[in-house]
Amino acid sequence: MNDHALKVLEYNDLLSCLAGCAHSEPGSHLALRLLPCPDRQSVVADLALTQEALHLLEIEDVNLSEVQNTTAVLDRLRAEGSVLGSDDLMILLSNQKSVGTVRRTLREFAGALPGLSSLVQGMASFPEWERWVGRSFTESGEMMDNAGPELARVRRELRSARDTVLDRLEKFRTQDSAAKVIRDDYVTIRNGRYVLPVKPEYHRAFKGIVQSRSQSGQTLFVEPLFAVDLNNRLTGARVQEEKEIHRILARMSADAREVRESMASNLELLARLDLVLAKGRLGRKLDGIIPQPADETELVDARHPLLVLSPETECVPVSLGIGGASTALVITGPNTGGKTITLKTVGLLTLMAQSGIPIPAAEGTRMRVFSRVFADIGDEQSLSQNLSTFSAHMKVVSRILSHADHDTLVLLDELGAGTDPQEGSALGVALLEALGKKGTCVVVTTHHNLLKEFAYRAAYAKNASTVFDPESLKPTFRIKVGLPGRSHALKIAGQLGVDRNIIARAQEIMGTGAVRADELLGRLSEEVDREARARASAERISARLEADRDRLRIRRKAAQEKAEKIQEEARREASDFIRDLTRRGKDILKGLKDDPGSGRKGFPEKIREMRSEVMERLPPPAAVAPSGKPVSVGGRVEVMPLGIKATVTALLPGGKEAEVLSGEIRMRAPLRRLFMLEDGEGQSSSGIDQPPPVGYEGEGGLPVELNLLGFTVEDALESVDKVLDRSLMEPGYQLRIVHGKGSGALRKAITASLRDDPRVLKFGVAPREAGGAGVTVVELKT
Repeated sequence: MNDHALKVLEYNDLLSCLAGCAHSEPGSHLALRLLPCPDRQSVVADLALTQEALHLLEIEDVNLSEVQNTTAVLDRLRAEGSVLGSDDLMILLSNQKSVGTVRRTLREFAGALPGLSSLVQGMASFPEWERWVGRSFTESGEMMDNAGPELARVRRELRSARDTVLDRLEKFRTQDSAAKVIRDDYVTIRNGRYVLPVKPEYHRAFKGIVQSRSQSGQTLFVEPLFAVDLNNRLTGARVQEEKEIHRILARMSADAREVRESMASNLELLARLDLVLAKGRLGRKLDGIIPQPADETELVDARHPLLVLSPETECVPVSLGIGGASTALVITGPNTGGKTITLKTVGLLTLMAQSGIPIPAAEGTRMRVFSRVFADIGDEQSLSQNLSTFSAHMKVVSRILSHADHDTLVLLDELGAGTDPQEGSALGVALLEALGKKGTCVVVTTHHNLLKEFAYRAAYAKNASTVFDPESLKPTFRIKVGLPGRSHALKIAGQLGVDRNIIARAQEIMGTGAVRADELLGRLSEEVDREARARASAERISARLEADRDRLRIRRKAAQEKAEKIQEEARREASDFIRDLTRRGKDILKGLKDDPGSGRKGFPEKIREMRSEVMERLPPPAAVAPSGKPVSVGGRVEVMPLGIKATVTALLPGGKEAEVLSGEIRMRAPLRRLFMLEDGEGQSSSGIDQPPPVGYEGEGGLPVELNLLGFTVEDALESVDKVLDRSLMEPGYQLRIVHGKGSGALRKAITASLRDDPRVLKFGVAPREAGGAGVTVVELKT
């Protein structure tokens, strides 16, 4: 396609809108590179695929937001022996999870959506590798014990060594003789070794190695001599752990290398699927339809897509045709009447259809597929190239004439303008005649009467006009095909205060014949307009009914297939269960018959087991709080014994726990700890749940939340360090660090400190409803 035409028709602006409808970065990147296709067969296939996407989106959307661009990762994997880190492996796994999601989703609609199903069938899964990687890492990328048996063994030794050194240090710390030497009552880590905080004035009397000192200099962190061997053993275990982790990463990388090409293919298919769905999502925003490919273009109530997406602008639909017996359309009318926007609408909708994008138009719209589209719209004046407006237009027109043929669409704005009206209009007629001989489809706008006459006389040309309201002196932005436009210049001049005598003199100069012809043209235009509206309304109703029938038929088929599948699975499960109960019942009866004595002893227990299995298949009873009232989603509760008022957001599987929300804090609580409140009870004056106070302590006396708002970086890091030191004796301890968003300096400093801290198992940003980027959640190693 011609780059200049893509630019003046604002095709790239439309692609930006399309990219915004994609869920993933690869899909968005593909959307920005999309080009119209000149091949009709390919266009038909693309539009059919987009039609399936529209049908799918009516039922459910497919979330592809987890798809990531793995090109760089797969390139690194190309080198033999290369080892990927946990982050890279998790990125590859994320794409594989998306493959599983789309395959499960589209499996239900295989019969109704054959194109999308075929696209997904080309995606490959690697179940064993995916399960291995999926169970081996935490969300923060920390490798877990179940990544491999050797890693689990090494970590057991590591925990044993850690417990031993902690136990010895703890016993030493609690001795009476150590009371005056120890600064604080905790054991901590410095330089990877467990140490005790010692007062500096006693460090010479304390037998040990100074590993570090506090920023204030008031505390020395000393490793007692008796702990040196224990710490050495612990260090050796850590080295073994690192080696085993590297070995597992190397194995995972090697397995991924074997299927690297398939993973790359998956990325391409996921990006293409996201692009197809993005076309559907954009089509829904535009209230668009899939046009029927045809030998001529027939737009019905077409609207400019960028105006549709702009909420501040009213978009008036236009209906017109080009092609077939009429390959030239001449649009005339007053300025600001909508001629240029009509020209752009024709061009941009043509490019959209040939890109497989739904167009904002009514059912019954047909689009011709062109191999080339040329457009000359706007002022092409160039001072740098010493080109006037007319010269610049002629330069573009010359290129168009050199390349145009019967398979080309040409759009020319203000043909013949920028020079002497007589010469300009004559040149315009000659240009239309030349394009007409080639069979080129051309749409032009103009003010020249000579071009109106040409469109009336030429068998392959038609007139069209923009409709103007002479009473309000405002354009209606509608297009009327079949009649040339009227200028309304004298009426507008009179309405705007020009002297009546001057208006009368102008009418004399025009002659009575010209005035009567203008009035007759107006009455004829009104009659044609009434007939066109009635015909268009009937055609729209018929097309919409047919489209509704098609959509209903597809949805009914998909729903029927899904229902049959569910019923078949339920029948199979019920049949298997009944068959098993029958077999076991026969075994019990046979036992009673063969050995009445021993059979009766086990009879009640077997009956109870069978009854228990039957009860498990029944729906669970309603969850009940200690107050005797059922716990329901949306209900107000008090979390005991904390006394926190909260709202129930979900009942968790198993029927024993619920998820509750108090202010910005979301937590899980046993049903036995929830006390249902009356309506309005426990509601704060502001109507918002009040969170626990900052610094609230858990059962172990450690804070569950550390508020660092207003702290300097140095003070904040020292506070975090002290809390983490105290927490070493509390395995699995979790801490919320409130640092706020601000400039981000405090958050970055805390994150950098936590990343290298051996006491930390994992950390991450809190959920949006619990503080988001202003809060970091930390979990310590066990």
